[in-house]
Amino acid sequence: MEPAVFERRVKIRVVEWDDPEFLVAVNQALEEAAIQASGIDGCAAAEIAQQVLRAAGYPAAVVSYWRTADEAHHQVAHWTVRRGDVDRASA
Repeated sequence: MEPAVFERRVKIRVVEWDDPEFLVAVNQALEEAAIQASGIDGCAAAEIAQQVLRAAGYPAAVVSYWRTADEAHHQVAHWTVRRGDVDRASA
């Protein structure tokens, strides 16, 4: 489902991988981050993705971002995406 560019430049771990609605929202957040940010591997893209997830009904969503110096040189980043502890029915 993810475009190939994301596979090479951002390695993503989704904690709540068994929530299909959340996975759709994560993919939409990735697409929006790719459009708005200067590079999908940068910290700004992770921040945009987090904002998009929160606006999509996941107000406690968190996108953690990190990369090594070598990965920065090769423009690769790691994201860990969490839905958060909010019950969507009451949000």
